[in-house]
Amino acid sequence: MGKLNRRKFCECGCGIAIKSGNRFVRGHNRSKLGKCKPRPKSLPQLCQCDCGRMTTSNHKYIWGHNRKNIPQSKETKIKIGIANQAKFIFSIKDTAAIIDMYVNKRMKSYAIAEIYDCSSALILKCLRNNSIQIKKLGDYIRGCKLQDSHIDKLSKAQINNWAKPEYRESQILLLTIGQNRPETKAKRAESKAKSIEKQSKSMKKRWQDPKYQKKFEKGCRFKPTKPELFLNDCFNEWLPKEYKYTGNGSFWINGKNPDFVNCNGQKKCIEFNGDYWHKDDVPGQREAIFAEFEYDTLILTDIDLLDMDLLKEKVMDFHNRENPYSKHEVIEVN
Repeated sequence: MGKLNRRKFCECGCGIAIKSGNRFVRGHNRSKLGKCKPRPKSLPQLCQCDCGRMTTSNHKYIWGHNRKNIPQSKETKIKIGIANQAKFIFSIKDTAAIIDMYVNKRMKSYAIAEIYDCSSALILKCLRNNSIQIKKLGDYIRGCKLQDSHIDKLSKAQINNWAKPEYRESQILLLTIGQNRPETKAKRAESKAKSIEKQSKSMKKRWQDPKYQKKFEKGCRFKPTKPELFLNDCFNEWLPKEYKYTGNGSFWINGKNPDFVNCNGQKKCIEFNGDYWHKDDVPGQREAIFAEFEYDTLILTDIDLLDMDLLKEKVMDFHNRENPYSKHEVIEVN
């Protein structure tokens, strides 16, 4: 059989257990009397607040029970009563009002607590029970107008920070890392596409309004370009009193402004598309828009202006051919 583990006590006779290998508790070997006073045993006893529970060691009360029998003021009793009945009060009557003050009116919890004469912790508990997210300090500051002195302090602090090369390098790194993420690139592309769609829809609606067209004409003051002036002289020489320059905004078709329109009864228009401004145009799109209103369209480019014979032949063929979209309706261009 193995050895029995027996507890060893201090040799001064105090009755305190010690570790194996030691003879005394620290300091007991220097006692003047040669023997220390025995340490009283820690026995559990009943709490003196008459709650019926046992305390630990030599304590008279359980933690917090020593204030039970102290008389409380009326104000504290009212607050305790409101706190105990808060679940019923807030859930039935004032929950919606508290949520409205906290979320919409941006009031703080202690301000709401003053109205209902309770603690701010109770207001926060009510909000959490109704699944309302508790705001932080930054949520209150966000969206508020700052004073000029505070803005000056922030700007000076940022200027001092950006003057430091370490801070500047760290911020540039963070920006580059954030911009090169595939998630941010995808979000940026989506937002750009949505904004372009919104702008195109709004501009199409505006251009259908003749009042907006006139305002745009006055504001922009359209002037013919050099190629358009050259083509105008050619048309007056080859086909006098047949085509009129309307690129100044004097004539519109479905929100589009053609450069030249036949003013002698035919539904025909001629467009000059320079390579610089119209390099990204979709081929056939302009003709399809004008064809909806029975207009036959001729598109001229910079290459057509290089050879006068070919240009004249192309224009004359277009003028003499039949309009496949027209229903023999004559239109006058003012």
